[in-house]
Amino acid sequence: MIQIVWEFVIQPDKRAEFEQYYAAEGHWARLFQQSSAYRGTTLAQDIERTERYLITDVWENMEAFSYFKQMFGDDYERLDRLCEQFTREERCLGIFQTR
Repeated sequence: MIQIVWEFVIQPDKRAEFEQYYAAEGHWARLFQQSSAYRGTTLAQDIERTERYLITDVWENMEAFSYFKQMFGDDYERLDRLCEQFTREERCLGIFQTR
């Protein structure tokens, strides 16, 4: 399995919306569930810097995620653009292989 890890710094006044979209049962997860290779999402909030979050999306393998993006790329991009209003910073920390 792979884990795609993202770091976000949110707009403080958009916390509720951000969490609604990025939570384990949020809008992103519902989009990802179109693929049987999607294994889940975790949302973690920094204890000291509460506007900072880590998101981890788990997929069966890189090929499955690439195929998902190929099939649902327009929906992915549309949702990504919509969610830009919730954040000040977004950064992919990496794609990690589960051992």
